[in-house]
Amino acid sequence: MAQVDWKDVKGTVSNIMSVGSGGRGGHFYAITFSYMVDGHYYGGEFTVASAQNYTEGGTIQVKYNPENPEQNNLDGRGGVGLWINWAMTVGGAAFIVYLIVIRGCSTH
Repeated sequence: MAQVDWKDVKGTVSNIMSVGSGGRGGHFYAITFSYMVDGHYYGGEFTVASAQNYTEGGTIQVKYNPENPEQNNLDGRGGVGLWINWAMTVGGAAFIVYLIVIRGCSTH
């Protein structure tokens, strides 16, 4: 089976939303975007630590799979992005449990 070369298309940032805070007072932002292939709109969402490089209505570069245009390199709802989000959630929950159970028990 031959590897498919993904194609480039310009996408549009449709929404930027603060979705929570990270460690040390940082924030995470959900960037929602859309792009058009052969007259059909597709979209997705990804998370970044800084939204300063994005503006609502601004353009972004998207790579998509020409055999399945819904697949793109930015969408964090599947593939590697999903695993990164899952790992961050589990890691954060484990840290909170550590703070409550371990640190909470060691108060004098």
